[in-house]
Amino acid sequence: MDDTNKGKNTRFEELTYGEKTEIYSDIASLGTFSTKDVYEKLILLSLVSLVYLKIKKQQPKTTALDILLKINKGEELTTYYIDMLESIALMVEELTYGCETSNSFGMTDSKDIINKIKEILSTWVPF
Repeated sequence: MDDTNKGKNTRFEELTYGEKTEIYSDIASLGTFSTKDVYEKLILLSLVSLVYLKIKKQQPKTTALDILLKINKGEELTTYYIDMLESIALMVEELTYGCETSNSFGMTDSKDIINKIKEILSTWVPF
C-alpha cells in the first residue's frame, strides 16, 4: 500500500493481489513445517476440522483456537507458536463453514487423531 492509504479504512477488495498476499501471510499462514509434503498440512487442517466440527455440535461457542490450545495444554507456548495456532484456527473455521464432515484418514480413535495433530504440529519451525 502506498502512503496515501495510511490512516484510511481501505477495503480488502481494493488491495492488489500482492498486498492481499502480504496480509494473508501475516495472519493466516501455516508457516514452516519441517515436512516437505503438502499432504501433511492438509491432514493437519482436516483433522483439526474434524475435531472442531464434533466439539462445535456440543459446545457451539468453542473456537478452533480453543481446541488447538487445549491440545497443546501443558506445553510452553511462544508468541510465534500461538500466532501459528491462530492461523490454523482461522483456516479451519473458514474451511468448515457450512460443512458437517471432515476426513479422518482412517483414524477412528480420538486419541489417535489428537496424537497425529500433535505429531504434525511438532514439526513446526519458527522461521
